[in-house]
Amino acid sequence: MLTIQFLFTAGRYHATPWNRQVNEGVVEWPPHPWRILRSLLAVYYTKEKNLNNEKVLTSLIEKMSGLPVYELPPASIGHTRHYMPLYHEGNTSKIFDTFVALSKSDVLKVSWPNVELEKDEETLLRS
Repeated sequence: MLTIQFLFTAGRYHATPWNRQVNEGVVEWPPHPWRILRSLLAVYYTKEKNLNNEKVLTSLIEKMSGLPVYELPPASIGHTRHYMPLYHEGNTSKIFDTFVALSKSDVLKVSWPNVELEKDEETLLRS
């Protein structure tokens, strides 16, 4: 079984669901699996020094492409409102900043129960 743990050290998680407008005040919780996989790809292509591991990366992403199981910490939805200046119009616009509030020490666990990683896949995921 593969389990990834997420710690939100700021006590907040910000994510707008796909096909929603940021000012609707809706937050995506828990993180959608595509968001997790997309972040792994982004980290690989921006941080990985050895880009010769694309076959390992592809194998890892394929294994994680099934639906995971979530263990959610206690959380609540909150928002702040900001009045941002519109310089070209000379007035302001109300902006919603919606988030999930949770304890800074609580952990979100995302598991893929039927996934067993090869050593090179585990090494890449940990790096």
